[in-house]
Formats: sequence, structure tokens, C-alpha cells
Amino acid sequence: MARRFSLADRLARRMRRWAIARHESGQKIELTQRVIYIFPTWAGFAYLGVNLLILLLAINYQNNLAYAVCFMLGAVFLISILHTYATLSGVVVETGRCEPVFVGEDIGFSYQLKAADRQVNQITLAIHDADLRSVAIAAGGSAILTLYRPALQRGWDEAGALYIETRYPLGLIRAWSWASLQNKCLVYPKPVQAKRPPPLSPAAAEGSRPVGSRQSGTDAFQGLDDYQVGDSLSRIAWKKLASGQGLKVRSYTTEQGQEYWLDANVWPGSREVKISEMTWQALQYHAQDQTYGLRLGGADLAPAKGRGHLDAVLKQLALSPGAASQSEDGGPL
Repeated sequence: MARRFSLADRLARRMRRWAIARHESGQKIELTQRVIYIFPTWAGFAYLGVNLLILLLAINYQNNLAYAVCFMLGAVFLISILHTYATLSGVVVETGRCEPVFVGEDIGFSYQLKAADRQVNQITLAIHDADLRSVAIAAGGSAILTLYRPALQRGWDEAGALYIETRYPLGLIRAWSWASLQNKCLVYPKPVQAKRPPPLSPAAAEGSRPVGSRQSGTDAFQGLDDYQVGDSLSRIAWKKLASGQGLKVRSYTTEQGQEYWLDANVWPGSREVKISEMTWQALQYHAQDQTYGLRLGGADLAPAKGRGHLDAVLKQLALSPGAASQSEDGGPL
């Protein structure tokens, strides 16, 4: 029994590869006669078996009522084939946007389905390791289906071949197709809080201002300086001038924030530990509106802040050597 199942599995995989190879991969596919396959379901075979039994009884007993029932059931089966095929025919499937997620979260691969000039009462989509999801589409309308599966490893995660199926209206016939659509999602590393403070990068620190450094500004009073041509009259210390101490101007300073660095060269731990801890630290810097940069195996990002910079940092961390599409010993860190 196990051998028969194994053989059926191999045949199914071979059939899928053959079906996928029949059309080019891309961002969308239109289901036409060329890529739609149709076959009875187990319920359909049972239906045919019962119908055959009725036919044998009708022949044996020459019963006209049995003939009528047999021919009517046969006609229903043939009409069901046409309806099932028509449900898929003309449907256009396009890939949608996939938002990046962190390892451990669920990836949502989105697909947009557009119906032709007839209503689609039931269409089902599936990808590997994701649940089947069904939807109905009004004539000329569209719908979006999102298929979820867990993100297991950082890097690009491709949805793989898309399975499209319908058994409408009676479940006797299954019409299906395989589509090799290019739908992939970026998976960020899993953030892990470090057990110790983040190390300071010596190389990076040389180019950074220390914590609490000051420059000329207007935030805090620092002292009195001699008057220079061009100084604002509002900053002149008139009381000092009246007391005979000469023309002085008030000096102010502005607090300057520190530029932080996420530097893999000095970050302790194994490669994946570094990646996870640096990811967590980047999220912390972003939440605190800090300025920070990334130094990661030759891929440097200058210090900055904001959502765009965070996305760039997380992308660099996600695609660093060791990601899903690269070998484990991919490069230095």
C-alpha cells in the first residue's frame, strides 16, 4: 500500500513539473485551455460507478425508468464538466505586494484574481506549506487572496509554484492549474536582545562625536566671548559693558547626539547571534530616534535615522552571508 502511495506521489510531482514547464514564469498568468487540466474527483468516480450500475440494471430488466434516470445522471455529469472548466477559464492571477516579516512570523503571499465576464463562484489557491484558501469573484470583478506560511530563515523566501483549483458546481469534477509566478518576500532576522551592552566600534568611533559634545547654537548658555563684527546685538552683554568690562557677547551651545554603529567586526558571538542581536539593537535605535550606521562584512551604511534607514539596515542584515539563498559559510562577518 505504501509503495502505491509513493508511486502516486512521484507521478503527481512529475505531472506538476510538466505542467509548470509548459508556461513561462512571470508576474501573472491567464488561465486558458492550454493550462487548465480537468479530471473526475473520487466523488465523480463514485457517481459514474452508480450510474453504470443503473445502466446495467436497466439493460437487464429493460426498464425504461431506469434508462431515463441513467441518461439524466449522465447528462448532469457532462454539464458539470463544462461548468467546472468555465469557472477557471479566463481568470487572471497576478502576484501582489509582500511585506517583509521577521523570522518566526507568518509570511503573507498575496495574489490578485480577476474574473472574466462570468461570475466565479469558487476558486481555491495554495502554495507549499500553506493552507488552502477559497474565494468567489463577481463577473468582471477582482479579489485578493493572501496565503500564509511561517518564515523559517532570513533572506528571500519564494512562494514557489501556485496551485489553482475549482470543483464547482457539484464536486464531481476537479479543474486545476499550476502557475510559476515570481512572488517572493524578504524575511528579516529574528531580533534577540543582547545580554550585554552593544560594543563600541573603535574605527567608527574615530569619526563620531562623543556623547554630549557641543557646538555653537542657541540651546544652553556657555559663557562670554569678546565681540566680533557680525555678532547679533541681542547677544551683547550690555550690563558688562555698562560696568566697564568691555564689549562681550553671550555664547550658547547646542547638544549633539551620538552616532552609534552596529559593527559586526567587534560584535561578539557567532554569525547568527550577531545578526539577531544587531537586528534587535537597530530596532531599539529606531524607536529612540537615534542616528546609527551599519558595518557588516564590507557592506557599510552611513549613520542616519528614520524608517527608510531602518529598512535598509534590516535588509542588509537579512541578506548577509548565511541567508536562505546562500551557503552557510558564505563570507566574513
